[in-house]
Amino acid sequence: MLEPRYTLIIVIDPGTSSMTASYAIVRDIFDNLGNRVRYQINEPTALDEWPDSPIGVNPGHVCVPCVQIYSKATKRQLHWGFGAEEYLKDTNSGDDFDDVLVVEHIKSLLKDLREVHDVDKVSHLPHLVQAKKILEDVLEKKAIDVFKDLLTEVISHILGSAVLEYTPWGYFSQPINVEVGFCLPSEWSEALHSSVAHAVSKSSETSLARNNINVQTFGIEDVLTISDTLSGVRQFLRQTVFYETGPTDPRRAEIKQSLNENASETEINDVFSAFDVGAETACITVLRLIATSPVRVDQLGPTLSLPFSGDAVDNHFRTLLEKRITSTDFPGNIHWAIEKIVRRVEEKKQWVGRHATNDKLSRERVTGLRANPEKGFKKHVIEVDWIELERCFDPIIHQLEQQILATVVDYPQLKAVVFLGQFGGNSRYLQERLKKGLLTMNTPSNFSTAGAGSGM
Repeated sequence: MLEPRYTLIIVIDPGTSSMTASYAIVRDIFDNLGNRVRYQINEPTALDEWPDSPIGVNPGHVCVPCVQIYSKATKRQLHWGFGAEEYLKDTNSGDDFDDVLVVEHIKSLLKDLREVHDVDKVSHLPHLVQAKKILEDVLEKKAIDVFKDLLTEVISHILGSAVLEYTPWGYFSQPINVEVGFCLPSEWSEALHSSVAHAVSKSSETSLARNNINVQTFGIEDVLTISDTLSGVRQFLRQTVFYETGPTDPRRAEIKQSLNENASETEINDVFSAFDVGAETACITVLRLIATSPVRVDQLGPTLSLPFSGDAVDNHFRTLLEKRITSTDFPGNIHWAIEKIVRRVEEKKQWVGRHATNDKLSRERVTGLRANPEKGFKKHVIEVDWIELERCFDPIIHQLEQQILATVVDYPQLKAVVFLGQFGGNSRYLQERLKKGLLTMNTPSNFSTAGAGSGM
């Protein structure tokens, strides 16, 4: 019989604009035939202390921004994550960006342009082509190399946190195994999954060396790409399937209360749909629950890509600002001013729908903005109404409602609709709007941030 071994398991869920991560230690025992039995030692630890993260921000601690700042001269990464966001917030002039390159939404640049879905070609393809060219011209790097730079910092921080937590227990006093699970869209091609897995493997090797972790072996075989939608769905099912608590378990009421008030228990053969709406991508997958211990599902038909996302809300808001702010109002770099406003308001989108009618969304400082009472401008300050931002949500939510209706028609046996991703799972305004429509269809809904670290 082989000796038991300890394995550090890391799971990373990279959204388009932010990512989440967790880790845990397991004990692997092998029989005489080499078959492995894995025992979980502790509950997974979710990363909630990222470098430079602000205090009291939700979901700021859990979701680290996928933002990178590079020096154009040295082509090296200067800031990443919350540090990069703070750099952007503290910058007072568009001229300050002359020496640096801001990289956002790097995950969306990993896609092969030949595989971009038809619904994305008009809105996203020109942007993808231009962004990839800028990386190659300015940094002399491909998108996957820039992604590796970000992953190296992220994985290094995860490993450092794991070492601090588990060293007192002696898990790192001897060679340890490491496995990395990486969530990716299920509709991405096998070749793209493989390419990203290699990038994760290389970044992990660099990070292991940085943290002086003694591993038995580590390579591409220790990296597994996982469907982000199925990852979130499993978490939802573990909360709702009957076997998890049992009819007399006191935790049953607690778990039921933690779910949406119109969510119901899920049983074998129930059909449900998962709408995964992130920052720049959205998809729908229809599934049937076929087993409960462990949770297993069967996919009914292909995953459908959708032409709307959280990023579309930003685009509508950006268009409003472009019509509203003129060179008379702001003599400086208007593009920079608008992007700064969009970036700051983007963080507050989840609060839309939780306000009093006469409240302002925010008063954002824009150095150089001239007062214009007719437009609601004060000197150096622009005010944005909550209602104004709600109108940016409406076209996207209308499209989503139409797709939900079509799904209910195609699958009349649908038991529930699960909304995943930080936009799909967190937006209060989106939730309230969709609940009303789903209730008229007698279809329960559940909103969960699981399944995508994607940001709003």
